[in-house]
Amino acid sequence: MALTLRELKSRLSPEQLQAAELIAANEFAGKQRKKQEEIAQEIGVTSRTLRNWRQNNDFVRYTSVISERELDNVRPAVDAALFKSAMNGSVNAMKLYYQVTGNLVNRSEIATVDASERKQLTDEELRKGIDELNDMLQ
Repeated sequence: MALTLRELKSRLSPEQLQAAELIAANEFAGKQRKKQEEIAQEIGVTSRTLRNWRQNNDFVRYTSVISERELDNVRPAVDAALFKSAMNGSVNAMKLYYQVTGNLVNRSEIATVDASERKQLTDEELRKGIDELNDMLQ
């Protein structure tokens, strides 16, 4: 059963919610990233408590929701950069653009043969084939 965001938040303490927000934001912070100890101190908990929370499924799910929201926020900029690269002649960007838009799909073709269409060997043909294989093994 999938939890709604409201239900997920109701399972976490205010400190856990704040920690999840800070952890998710920290992943996007680049060079300004904080150490886990700094995040724990900012919230007023020990680093051990923060590590324990990071093992909690609800905490992990909520942190992922926040991260996805951040990714959604930067998607227009990423799409624009991809478009610009494609328009500047990048073949990789063009390929990625077509994959993202569903216009380039890797396809595999599998051919099947109906067993009733296969040639059935006679007992004599089968014995001859086995004898040939045995001769090759000697």
